[in-house]
Amino acid sequence: MKKLFVLFLLVCILLAGCKDTSQKETEGTKDNNEIYHETVVATVGNHSITAVELNYFYIDAINTFYSNYQSYISYLLDVKAPLNEQI
Repeated sequence: MKKLFVLFLLVCILLAGCKDTSQKETEGTKDNNEIYHETVVATVGNHSITAVELNYFYIDAINTFYSNYQSYISYLLDVKAPLNEQI
């Protein structure tokens, strides 16, 4: 179970780091918030996921996992170490 959770986290982190280079920024006047809401970080078939959507679903997945397995968290994860340092 621990390996599955770590694998899920790695996939989410990798997807967050992916950038769609096919969309060029044509307007230089957009602020960072607009760019963040429009930046496509992953595309599967015809469906694109923006940075905002990925962040929402990533946090939702973490919270759902914690809610479902909170009594087992101390057995699955080192509660004293940050998530990005879990093995």
